[in-house]
Amino acid sequence: MSLIRRAVENIPGTTIIYISFVVLGLYASTLLPVDLLPPIEPPFVSIAASLENASPEQIEQIVIKPIEESIKSVEGVEEIQSICEQGVGVIQIKFRQGENLDFAVQRINERLEFTKRNFTAIGLNVNVSTLRFTSSTFPVLFLGIFGKRDRDSLYRIADDILSQKISNIPGVGGVLILADAQRILNVWLDIQKMKNYGIGVQEVRQAISQYNGDFSAGKINLSDSAFITTVKGRFSSISDIESVVVAVRNGLPVRLRDIAQVELAGKDESSSSLLYDGQRLENILLFLIRKRPGANIIQVSDGVRKALEDISNKLPADVSIRILLDFSDSIRKTIDELRITIFYAVLAVGIITFIFIRRFKESLLLFVSIPVSLIFSLLVIYFLGIGLNVISLSAIIASSGIVIDNSIVVLDSIKRRNQLDGKNLKLASIEGTEYVFTALLGSTVTNFIVFLPIAFIKDLAFRLFIDFAVIIAVSSIISLYVASTLIPSLASVFLNDESGKGGGGMFAFEGLYKKILKQVARKPALFLLIIIILIFIPFGTFPYLKKELIPVKDIPDMRVFVYLPKTANWRWAERVAYKIKDDIADAVKKENIDYMFFRYGESAFGRSFGRAQRFTESDNLILLGIKLKNISYFDAYRIISKILSSNPDVEDFRIIPANPVNLFIFGQSRGIELKVYSDLAEQDYVAFLERLKKVSDEIEKLDFVLAADLEQPKPVPELQIRLWESGKSLNITPAYLGDLLTTLITGVNVGIFTRYGEDIAILLRSREGRDISLENLKRLPVKPPFIQDGSTFLSDIAYVSFGLTPLEIERIDGLRVGRISVDTTGSSFSDAQKIVSFIKEKFPDLDVQFGRALTETRKTFSAVIIVVLLGVFLVYASMVVILKSFLIPFIILFTVPLVVSGAILGLFLTGTSFSVLAAISIFLLSGIAVNNGIVLLDVVEKKRREEGMRWNDALIEGASSRLRPVLMTSLTTILGLVPSIFTESESIVGGRNFAIPSVFGLLNSTFLTLLFVPALYSFLRKIRRNR
Repeated sequence: MSLIRRAVENIPGTTIIYISFVVLGLYASTLLPVDLLPPIEPPFVSIAASLENASPEQIEQIVIKPIEESIKSVEGVEEIQSICEQGVGVIQIKFRQGENLDFAVQRINERLEFTKRNFTAIGLNVNVSTLRFTSSTFPVLFLGIFGKRDRDSLYRIADDILSQKISNIPGVGGVLILADAQRILNVWLDIQKMKNYGIGVQEVRQAISQYNGDFSAGKINLSDSAFITTVKGRFSSISDIESVVVAVRNGLPVRLRDIAQVELAGKDESSSSLLYDGQRLENILLFLIRKRPGANIIQVSDGVRKALEDISNKLPADVSIRILLDFSDSIRKTIDELRITIFYAVLAVGIITFIFIRRFKESLLLFVSIPVSLIFSLLVIYFLGIGLNVISLSAIIASSGIVIDNSIVVLDSIKRRNQLDGKNLKLASIEGTEYVFTALLGSTVTNFIVFLPIAFIKDLAFRLFIDFAVIIAVSSIISLYVASTLIPSLASVFLNDESGKGGGGMFAFEGLYKKILKQVARKPALFLLIIIILIFIPFGTFPYLKKELIPVKDIPDMRVFVYLPKTANWRWAERVAYKIKDDIADAVKKENIDYMFFRYGESAFGRSFGRAQRFTESDNLILLGIKLKNISYFDAYRIISKILSSNPDVEDFRIIPANPVNLFIFGQSRGIELKVYSDLAEQDYVAFLERLKKVSDEIEKLDFVLAADLEQPKPVPELQIRLWESGKSLNITPAYLGDLLTTLITGVNVGIFTRYGEDIAILLRSREGRDISLENLKRLPVKPPFIQDGSTFLSDIAYVSFGLTPLEIERIDGLRVGRISVDTTGSSFSDAQKIVSFIKEKFPDLDVQFGRALTETRKTFSAVIIVVLLGVFLVYASMVVILKSFLIPFIILFTVPLVVSGAILGLFLTGTSFSVLAAISIFLLSGIAVNNGIVLLDVVEKKRREEGMRWNDALIEGASSRLRPVLMTSLTTILGLVPSIFTESESIVGGRNFAIPSVFGLLNSTFLTLLFVPALYSFLRKIRRNR
């Protein structure tokens, strides 16, 4: 006994099974983990290494090279890329796909331990840390605490109150404060007094370190007891530090207070963050909140928001907290969009069912199939271990239009058996479902098979969209099960028995379709020619379509990156930032700005952690975050672009929507990126960069190039100090002199001072610091080592000159490299080939290769082409098996170009860009088009084989009988998508960029399929007959 017959003959059993599925599905939906993205771990591990005050070349030679040498033999390493900057170097290690990164990090850390010991052995204080970036570490909230206070005060509130309380909230994985606002103890050296006393910097450093500490002397036995002996000396007050004896002169102690001033203060400002709310400008401290892996992002966000309400009441009156960005909003809006999509799908089913069938009960049956199928899908998703995220919810949204198709076909077949063949409802339900089951099985297997080749893609695209593919496939299988069991069971009980009553007006329309089919069967070649011309006309418009990876949506949040000249310091950035703020406030209007925060300068956090974790900071970068109201994103974009373009201090800028999903998944395209190698780079990196600048200038002259930029910063002036022989004769070494100048100009950490439980760094420095004049620098007193009295001027022992030095050195697999980014007017691939050929011809000494982004895109694109071809073959093979024919599947595959043609036409007519959303819509709709072809020709072949009709009669009768389900399945999807044309979407699929190609593609494929498939079938049958 077939499954269909069992379901119809056991109504109570079928009913309770589905009720159980719905109850379990609803319960499972509450247990599904909710996150922004599926668990994704790009195959990268980063190592951040810092050495205070070291130049980029020093970082490269004494820090990065030894680390690269130690890790290059780690198993699974595919590429090692590093960037060396002032005081910090970051190494990014790319592993082969499929490598276990937990073991990889463990192996890297083992190798790093030996390297760290070597650093310590030669006296280098190198800080090394290993970092990984995964979707689970993506922030939940981006907050700001602001008020009329200095940074130090805000930092202490954030660290002491906010950080501790928020960290204790269930699901919170960590709180990261984006600031270096900790307090320090400045020891301001008076250079003149030190000269008068004949005291050198090294003596001061040694004195402070020898006084500050508790020193164990071991155990001592007194009578019958053993005591641990400790010499106590750790600083407990500022006066303890001021009283340190630095030296003895003429029998009298020289204390630190005699040659320096000790002052407790906030850390020097080298970066700032400010918030402007349209009325006032205040200091703001930014911090991120991360969740623990597996925690529900919505629950974590709600928990933090609730805690912030309590915390806000306990803060000082002049301090406030503001949520600048809630990353859970995307998932919330996607869930809301799912509800709206289901509503529109149900509404569309009701309207189309009423138009075509004009029965309330039939509409109710189809209503039931949508939520039942989706809830059943949630149950299966739970057991497959898939969580709710933007990707999976997008798949559920997309599948909501698919799950109804099989039910429509089954219901139409049941109605025909009941109305036209005179069968009673029970028999009509069984036979009607069995009659179309082969076609439904073929379409379901097609939907499943078409996604199977995705398993062969092993890059990030696979990790992102495997859940999408699985959910679509699962939904298709479940919709087949629901259509084959639930629909016939309910139909046999709830529908009105209309045996022999005919089909009404719709069947009259089928009469007109029959007349058209007769003409198609007579002159198939003519109809094919006309339809092929109509199909290929839209393809001619494809070159004129705007193409972008992800279309920019009209959202109220934007991020603006403003780049100043590379020589800019944070004071320069501060001046420009204030000017930009005023210009934007005036042009955009204050009432249209909810808030605007901007950050400029460079912190220690941004130098090391930032490079490794995709957070960018530098002295020449201003980051603006703008929340808009009462103005569209695009209007604000145009205004801000005009402001920045006219500012003479701005070298470049970038404006992007603050959409975390787009940023994480798709990044920001920078055009064509080229890697350039040369022997000159190893010898003189400055000369190499100057040559690359000439290359980029020549590239920019090409007629198809919009812009060409050297990605490495321009070399900057360097003050070079070299010892005379007179200095060397005094036993002054470059290391000794470098240590002295570092202390006086930048300052060095000489210990920790603990006060009220707070560890405060002691910084030894001079007040002139970085602002010292060249003349004063030359007249700096230098006390030679091993000489108690006397000093000499710097100009007497060394000469000062000017040169150039790179701000940044980039390396790939142990070789220095330069990068050029190019924006062109055409295809990235073809233009990149032209540019590479041009460089090799004009600059033969340079080795040019495609950058990582283009290389990975090419690999992925090639893999996608193979996957598509493999998918087409597997779909064809599965249809051959199910339909028992080589010819019919061949004809059905020709329905796919109909979808593509309609989608391109829709994009062209509406001025919508071709993006990844359009590609996804075409991919999904191809399944519907193939399903329509299967439904159409399966009945035709059954009438020819089983009922003995001639092929042309079978075509006319079979195709006309499938007119109603084909139109109903397509029109319900189209009608459900129409509202999305006028909306934006937070999901991967949705909004006008998905709906427009979907609606036009489905309209085109539906109506042309009704003519093209019969015409091609007739044409091939006639050829066969004439052979």
